[in-house]
Amino acid sequence: MPYWKRNLALLWVSQLFVMVGFASTMPFIPLFISDHLGISEPGPRGAVVAAFSFAATLGYGIFNPVWGALSDRVGVKPMLLRGTFLAGLVFPLMAWASSSWELVAIRFVSAALAGTTAASQILIVKNTPEERQGFALGFLGTAFWAGTMPGNVLGGYAVVHYGYKVAFFVCTAGYLLGGVAVLFCREDRARPDPAARIRRTTTRGAFTRPVLAVMALILAYSFVRYFELPYVAMRVEEIVGHDEAAHWTALANAFIAVGAFASGFLVGRLADRFRPASLLLPALAFTGAMLLVQALSGDIVAFCASRTALYLVGGGLGAVLQKMLSRLTPAEDRGTVFGVQSTAHVIGIMLSTGASGALIYRLGASPATADWGVRGMFLAAAALSFLFLPACWAMVRRRSATT
Repeated sequence: MPYWKRNLALLWVSQLFVMVGFASTMPFIPLFISDHLGISEPGPRGAVVAAFSFAATLGYGIFNPVWGALSDRVGVKPMLLRGTFLAGLVFPLMAWASSSWELVAIRFVSAALAGTTAASQILIVKNTPEERQGFALGFLGTAFWAGTMPGNVLGGYAVVHYGYKVAFFVCTAGYLLGGVAVLFCREDRARPDPAARIRRTTTRGAFTRPVLAVMALILAYSFVRYFELPYVAMRVEEIVGHDEAAHWTALANAFIAVGAFASGFLVGRLADRFRPASLLLPALAFTGAMLLVQALSGDIVAFCASRTALYLVGGGLGAVLQKMLSRLTPAEDRGTVFGVQSTAHVIGIMLSTGASGALIYRLGASPATADWGVRGMFLAAAALSFLFLPACWAMVRRRSATT
């Protein structure tokens, strides 16, 4: 696998640009819905935000297994080029959406065409030596957050000074530049292992019980960790007011990216050295504590600091779960398995956004609970983090000996 380091560097640059584009628009969607579509009440706006996030995860969930299976046949590089160039052309159409349903429909199409994160991870696990995969996946994860930092700043500046349309075109530029970096990647196609083929005929393919158990863990983890995420801008708006919301949302997400960037290096390396239980459980407990701070604090500095600390500890945990999955999967099946893993991930997010959308709408509909609508989402996310600990401990303990 002589090209794995070169591919890792190029994919890091590609995902950096993609995340600059993505982060220049997505954090400001709740504000866009209020300013552009005129939906400002917390309950209805929260429901539209949830539908927007649900459409994205639905598009990813339906099409990522298709792209993953195709990557085993035609290669991962063509899938990455599709995801960067086509999605980059669809994203700016959101700026001309005249209704919430148009916005949701365009988001579904853009998500169906994208999937660059999953495709990048597939190429990494296919073309990286097994003993370096934890580091490689963690390092790749730092690109997502390294791109989020300037993306949020550029997007916030564009929204404040030039409007939302310019921010959407920044998104397009980021995706197209990410596609250019992919053009220079070289894919090393793994040769099928005949012995592995025989084993797969007796275990119903690569989806063995340990693999399915880890996928279940990924689904549950995604449900817990994405519960409050769509409502960060609305929580910031509660603290600082509407006029300063875009500015502080950009700063809050930029600081978050700093913590997650460092976490990718740290947790990625630790994933190659320690059992997953020693990383997952303390990080989940700390996550719950930081979410409580974010729910109860009325100070924007405390909110940003606790959000940064949350991602500093837990920002690289996705690499831990992917490391577990990679070690259980034959190299020639990793495209298919990671495509389905991506579906498990987005199903968790989809269920999370559906549940959180219903909850925030219900809280906002009652005068007695309206003031706790957005804050209640962060309290619920904290409770879910603590409730997830026993199930996570039991599953990881059972599988740690084989992963």
